[in-house]
Amino acid sequence: MRPFPTARMAELLGEDQDARDTVLAEVGARTAWSIAVGEWQLTGINGPDGLHLALEDRLTPVTNTAFYRLLCEQLGAY
Repeated sequence: MRPFPTARMAELLGEDQDARDTVLAEVGARTAWSIAVGEWQLTGINGPDGLHLALEDRLTPVTNTAFYRLLCEQLGAY
């Protein structure tokens, strides 16, 4: 796990490409994304060291399988 203030996700997902590039470089990621299903929202990054979810002010590594299962659980309830 890596510390990361989730408040910075607004910069990471915003439209200002310079701000996005700065934060992506800070967290060592290539892309950032957010998925919303109803009221549920999940935000994460992808980079050379894999997939990380932004949870409680930290970036938590997860496997692709774990992420897929989590997403399916939420979609099934929707």
